[in-house]
Amino acid sequence: MSAAELLGFAIGCVLLALGAVAVVAWALRRRSADRLLGLFGVCCALYACRRLISQTAVRNAVGASLVLQYVVGIITYAINVPIGLETALRDLRRWRGLDGFDDDVTLVVARCGS
Repeated sequence: MSAAELLGFAIGCVLLALGAVAVVAWALRRRSADRLLGLFGVCCALYACRRLISQTAVRNAVGASLVLQYVVGIITYAINVPIGLETALRDLRRWRGLDGFDDDVTLVVARCGS
């Protein structure tokens, strides 16, 4: 195993641990309405799995097959799902005026005008 492969494997393990910790921390929070931490954890875990599966040592241990190539492809496209979901939910809240920004601006304008 070369130094580059070892570094890639270490990065994958760190990202997998970071993703797991983020998901557990999100699950233990009392306010579960904010999904950002959970989606970040899922995104990190997916990227880590893709990184680990792409390593030649892991492929040799598991047995490189066509199925692993499909798994890497599916994970590559699935990484964008949590990011897009969070962006869409934030835009929807902003569009509906549920983020509180409009109320704050109205309050500041009302105070400055009086």
